[in-house]
Amino acid sequence: MNSKFSKVRAFGQQGYNPDPFQGYRDLSPDLWPRRVRYRPTGAEGEGLPSVPDYTGTSLFVGKGLLGRVVLVTTTPVLIIRSEYAWPYIILNPYLPYSSGGTTYDTQQVYSGTETADGNSQATPISVDEYRNVHFFLDVTACTGSWDFYAQVQDPASSNWADSQRIFTAVSSTGTYYANVGTFGIATQLAARWEEMSAGSITFTLTAVLKDVISPGILSTTDRTIFIGPNDAISTESAYPILPGNEKMLVVGENVEIWGVAYTNVLIRVFEV
Repeated sequence: MNSKFSKVRAFGQQGYNPDPFQGYRDLSPDLWPRRVRYRPTGAEGEGLPSVPDYTGTSLFVGKGLLGRVVLVTTTPVLIIRSEYAWPYIILNPYLPYSSGGTTYDTQQVYSGTETADGNSQATPISVDEYRNVHFFLDVTACTGSWDFYAQVQDPASSNWADSQRIFTAVSSTGTYYANVGTFGIATQLAARWEEMSAGSITFTLTAVLKDVISPGILSTTDRTIFIGPNDAISTESAYPILPGNEKMLVVGENVEIWGVAYTNVLIRVFEV
């Protein structure tokens, strides 16, 4: 009898506990023997095998712990497409940055090319735990002249109002900086741009949030990701993975895992 098949057979026998993957590491994982448990049904203790148990805190690692970075956005993105049954670890690693006792965060307010007035109200950033904000405007192409304003949202009516003008008469490429301090830092922050003279502008606007109100305690809402089996998932219907947490999954053959979040979140996906 083929020695590999005899190993599979012997592995399910009571009292035999070798390395279950010895001699199988060069085979496709779907051909590996599976750990089985028997439900006694008679004097010989034989019965039907139960579902393989992958619920432990550790997994056998074969040819390497392969990791990659995935950007989860406000619209569902594909995280995993598994061609065969295989274990994965999804890690949401976000932790507050700390430097000299001051906690801060960096978030992209908007990026794109615009030819008319516009705003980022559709994708605001949460600032309810910070005392001040610094803005960086990186302009890579520009014609005409443009003004930029910080905006704050009224929590009662959900309407937006200008808090202050942060950049004036931007008409050339370059990187611009503004410290708006504490004025207009409420709960939700956005920006709007106004075309002062006809043209086009390509830019990225970034906010650096400084001086967290409660150092070491940041809101987990914005950085939570939500996973599910297709691109129809939402933050209301999918399974949450909080910042600083991980989820181990055994993904079935030809199964997809999608992710979505309230704001852009970088996660790590490991193939075990």
